Amino acid sequence: MLKAIILLLCLLSCVINAESATLSQTDRELLIRISERVEMMNAKFEQVDKRFEQVDRRLEQIENREDNHFVTIITVFIGFFVTMIGFIFWDRRMALVPVNAKMASLETELSRANEENSKIKSALKDFAEKNIDFKDIFSRAAF
Repeated sequence: MLKAIILLLCLLSCVINAESATLSQTDRELLIRISERVEMMNAKFEQVDKRFEQVDRRLEQIENREDNHFVTIITVFIGFFVTMIGFIFWDRRMALVPVNAKMASLETELSRANEENSKIKSALKDFAEKNIDFKDIFSRAAF
């Protein structure tokens, strides 16, 4: 008898589980709506992913453009400094041309004056040889 009751309970539980395992029409409709919503959400996520990819590409373009601007700015500054250094050398060179010319003219004048001084000195020595008073003055002057 106990075996019969256990067998009856097992069969009853199988029947109840079989009934609950089958889906009702409302459950099927609900699953269909849920699957449609999941597909819609997947489509929206794909759109969002595409938008993020577009934004990433745009940011890369902007970054590349900024790199190009940076290189351009550095090139301009280097060109400016090279130009300034060239101008400084040119200006110094041009400023030295009149100074060198003036120095050359002063050197020729100085050499001419030295020649005249040596002539005057030799004339005074000759005169000092003939005049004793002048020879004394001439020797005190340390010529």
